[in-house]
Amino acid sequence: LEATKPWQMSGIDGISRFLKRVWRLVVDEHDNSLNPKLVDGEAQRDSRLNKALHKTCKKVLEDTEGMRFNTAIAQMMVFVNLATTADSLPRETIKTFLRLIVSYAPHIAEELWERLGEERYISMAPVPTWDEALVVEDRITIVIQVNGKKRGDIKVPKDGSKEDMEKAALANEAAQKFMDGKTPKRVIVVPGRLVNIVV
Repeated sequence: LEATKPWQMSGIDGISRFLKRVWRLVVDEHDNSLNPKLVDGEAQRDSRLNKALHKTCKKVLEDTEGMRFNTAIAQMMVFVNLATTADSLPRETIKTFLRLIVSYAPHIAEELWERLGEERYISMAPVPTWDEALVVEDRITIVIQVNGKKRGDIKVPKDGSKEDMEKAALANEAAQKFMDGKTPKRVIVVPGRLVNIVV
C-alpha cells in the first residue's frame, strides 16, 4: 500500500510535545507522583477551565463524528494549554478530558486514567457530555471602522450596551492611529456588528 502524503517529522514532534503536556497534567515530572495541582471536587460553573472543558467536549465529539480530526486535536491543545497554566486541576475535569482524548491516544489515556485511581478501563467509561449553556460565547467580535474603512476589530461582551461598544472602539489603538488625534464628528454603533468612527 502506497502512502498518499509525505512523511513529516515535524508533525510527529508537535504531537509528541502535546502528549507530554497531557501526561504532566496528571504526573509530576520531577518525582513521577500525581501532579500536586490535582484537587478533588468539581470546577466552578463559571470558571474558565470548566467552560473550556465543555467547549472542548462539544468540539471534539462533533468534529470526530464529522471526521475533522485536525480541528478536534487543535481544540484539545487549546484545553491543555489552559489547564497547564491553571492554579488547580479538578480530578473530574481531567478525567473528562481523558475520556475525550482516549480515541486519539488510547494508551496514554488508559495509563493516566489508572493513575487517577480508576479501576475499570477508560474505554468502558461513558462518552462525556457538555452543558450547552457553557459553550455559548459571552463575547463577540465587532469591526471598527474609521470613516467607513475597516481598521481593526475587538472583542466585546455579547450583551454590552452601545455606549460600551463606543468606548471600547474609541480606546482601540488602531482606531486612534487612524483618527490622528482628531475628535470624532460622530460615532455610529451597529449593535453586535460594528462601530464606525467619523472624523
